[in-house]
Amino acid sequence: MIDTLIKEIFNQPVEKMIPLNKGLTNINTCVKVGGRWVVVHQPREDALNIVYFHHQAAALELIKDAELDKKTLYFNPDTGIKITEYIEDFVIYDEYTGRDKLIRTALLMKKLHSLKQCIGYRFDPIGRFTQYHKKIQHPIYNLDFGSGCITEAANIQRPLTLCHNDWVSGNIGFSDSRDYLIDFEYAGDNDPLFDVMSFITENKITD
Repeated sequence: MIDTLIKEIFNQPVEKMIPLNKGLTNINTCVKVGGRWVVVHQPREDALNIVYFHHQAAALELIKDAELDKKTLYFNPDTGIKITEYIEDFVIYDEYTGRDKLIRTALLMKKLHSLKQCIGYRFDPIGRFTQYHKKIQHPIYNLDFGSGCITEAANIQRPLTLCHNDWVSGNIGFSDSRDYLIDFEYAGDNDPLFDVMSFITENKITD
């Protein structure tokens, strides 16, 4: 499938493919075509239940000039298949050892939220919780303890802006030339404080 897609888009055959063992919702492959490397992102089958590719397309269009994500070379909002440029010295948040990683991440988040624009698709945390909870067939934890917080949060009214909503280590990247926020699969209009808490909880920030 990748061979055919690459030939259709770049009008050149695949020279080499290397699987990248990263990504929870995507199968990522590094592909050499026309003497350069690109990354092909293919959604896993179960990702179709939790991400919305047309929302992602709207977010990518809004941020395309903001120097946040890697350059998108191809994206199909019907299939979710995306091709981006390959950054040779790209390292994710967990791999980066610089003492400035918190500051660099905070500036990335500020750059996104400073756009102060919406895409018209709301990311509803409570609705997502309910959606995911209904899909659990064999619960491991009793989540009733969070019911009070959910009820309280439902009554909070704050201005919305485009948020990433998935600040896991693998979506935050650093290189010598600039920093990156990638994979806008969960992007939507939300309270920007959700992004703050997403980063803190997903990366076990305790200080």
